[in-house]
Amino acid sequence: MVEMKVSNTEEGPVAPGWVDQELDEIFAGLSGVTAGHQAEYARCLAGSRVGDVEASHDRCRVRLLEQLDMDGVEEAVREGLRERLEALEAELTART
Repeated sequence: MVEMKVSNTEEGPVAPGWVDQELDEIFAGLSGVTAGHQAEYARCLAGSRVGDVEASHDRCRVRLLEQLDMDGVEEAVREGLRERLEALEAELTART
């Protein structure tokens, strides 16, 4: 069962708590990447816990990277982020 709590005022699917900590570390200090980018990716991940989870993770990552490209984030930053997110997604899949 997926817990339904995004914040004290919103409800929706939530990823396991350890994912938030990992995302904080992954996104920390990335040039051009905002807390909004991180939050949107986290919401997408949390909503992808049913069905073809790996394909859902792929869509979340691709959508984030496309948005970062449109926002002018450097390719090297996007590539490094892509690698770290793929590793996180693999761990998330393995743990669920």
